[in-house]
Amino acid sequence: MRLVDDLLDVARIARGKIELRPEHVELGRLVALAVEACAPLVAERSHHLVTDVAPGGLLLHGDPVRLTQVLSNLLTNAAKYTNPGGRIHVRAWAVDGHAVLQVEDNGIGISPTMLPRLFDKFVQERQALDRSRGGLGVGLAIVKEIVALHGGTVTARSGGLGHGSVFELRLPLADTGAGAGDGAVDAGPARRRNGRKLLLVDDNADVLDAMRALLELGGHAVTALADPHAALELPDDYVPDVALLDIGLPGMNGYELLAALRARPGCADTDFIALSGYGQPEDRARSLGAGFCAHLVKPPAPPELAALLETLAQRRAGELAEDGV
Repeated sequence: MRLVDDLLDVARIARGKIELRPEHVELGRLVALAVEACAPLVAERSHHLVTDVAPGGLLLHGDPVRLTQVLSNLLTNAAKYTNPGGRIHVRAWAVDGHAVLQVEDNGIGISPTMLPRLFDKFVQERQALDRSRGGLGVGLAIVKEIVALHGGTVTARSGGLGHGSVFELRLPLADTGAGAGDGAVDAGPARRRNGRKLLLVDDNADVLDAMRALLELGGHAVTALADPHAALELPDDYVPDVALLDIGLPGMNGYELLAALRARPGCADTDFIALSGYGQPEDRARSLGAGFCAHLVKPPAPPELAALLETLAQRRAGELAEDGV
């Protein structure tokens, strides 16, 4: 139900309304989750990512899923708009009752004329500089909305095109007075309850961006790739809970990618879902016969996708319980 609610929040964000479910959570834990979610993209582009965030001492009172979404968005932008082999530095500290977090990169930078409009909806100057990495132009607007709802601010600065950029968050530290410690939890349990590790492979950029946004709003850690060969170059220790594969991929179709991924260490328990523009009985029969556990017609309806992921999660939890895990 949380996943369904979060998918519906796409519409709430557009209206400037979004629901928060705050908890006490350490900023260091949120950064770790965001870095984990963005690790495949960082590795793909051979970036050097450095984090300088203490694991404790920066306690926030906020929605861990939403704040992880904010940090993942900023890290993803830094990775996308920095040339391969670049440097990304994440640092955080406390000042005047606030946690200050900076994401700095040595990427393509931001022009002075763009800075005042950077957090507006559908602003995409950076897409013109790197069209292959362009998005929908709403990510930073969503970041600003979520941060503001937490009583914080987000700003950006840059020395201009070619001189990198720095995004800075300021969020109020949690009240550590009586009772705060009793309710303090980290983001790990929340993520395990509401989200899973998902691999999404689709060569259609619009489908890839839209599905990634919906799944991330549900609290999932999503690795989204357009090239099926990139999926096979992921580190051996990357094992998704669920892999959603487009059937009509270039160079290697979804059936071939399924077979190759199943042969990877640790992927025996991964659930594979077929994505296709075709949904006739023979299409579904072929994908199920090839080893996919489900067949979804693109673009899948959010409630249908949410229900399927929830069913797979419950089934997996039942299998672990039977095994005594």
